[in-house]
Amino acid sequence: MRTTLTIIILCIFISCNSGASKDKSLNGKTLDFALEKYGKPQGEVWITLTKESHLREYQYNLINLFPNLTSADTLMILQESWDRNGKHTYLWFQQKDGKWVIIDNLSHGDNVKF
Repeated sequence: MRTTLTIIILCIFISCNSGASKDKSLNGKTLDFALEKYGKPQGEVWITLTKESHLREYQYNLINLFPNLTSADTLMILQESWDRNGKHTYLWFQQKDGKWVIIDNLSHGDNVKF
């Protein structure tokens, strides 16, 4: 019985620990900072964020950043991505005061599938 309970707890821990992480210290930094830190991005996506946006699983937190978004609101979000040494990093930017500023980020290894 104890072995079964240990296995169940271990399985819950592994499934809850997705291997994806965020670095809150990046939020508020500029696009220029990101380019200096990570170099040229391998991918760029423009997201038109609305209350009804259909986002990929790894992008879904963007909706949570704007809880008062109405169906009449439209925000342009820039997603830049880097793939280096088995690590995938996504940064999302919003334009504020004429500069593109990081509003959210996500990094994960090759073992994480969305």
